[in-house]
Amino acid sequence: MLKKILFVTLVISSCYNNAISQENTKDIGIIARITANIFAKDHFKLNIIDDQVSSLLFDEYFKTLDPSKNYFTQEDIEKFSDYRFKLDDQIKKSDINFAFEVYSYFVNRVELYNKFANKLIDSSVKFDTDEEFRPDRSKLPYPKNYEELQNVWIAKTKNDLLYYRLAQR
Repeated sequence: MLKKILFVTLVISSCYNNAISQENTKDIGIIARITANIFAKDHFKLNIIDDQVSSLLFDEYFKTLDPSKNYFTQEDIEKFSDYRFKLDDQIKKSDINFAFEVYSYFVNRVELYNKFANKLIDSSVKFDTDEEFRPDRSKLPYPKNYEELQNVWIAKTKNDLLYYRLAQR
């Protein structure tokens, strides 16, 4: 339960990224710290927000932003891995930079995908090869790198385009 509450706090914080600048995150940080302290009390049967909770929170944040693993790569996750065991300490200090950093990276990657997909569609997509696309990639590993991610994007775009064309009939 604690990880869900802490996670919700980070998600809410990251959603404010579009509404306020990072200079005005003091109140959000205070809310994160208060939430962490409340749910660390004995009556929730969790006495401490520790590195284990931090690691769970780290994984849950990526899973919630990108449940089908269409935007982050394993390299991206590794890039943010310095935060894995520091989130508990950062929340206690009202530091929510992780949420802003990852959310901003995610938004940029979604925009990059949109440009990629539009360019692919404009280049006359061919459907003459037997290909497979798994829309639910949640049980699969993240693509290893950007090159593998682009292959996922090609398959996703072709699937979406095919679905759209069939729906038009």
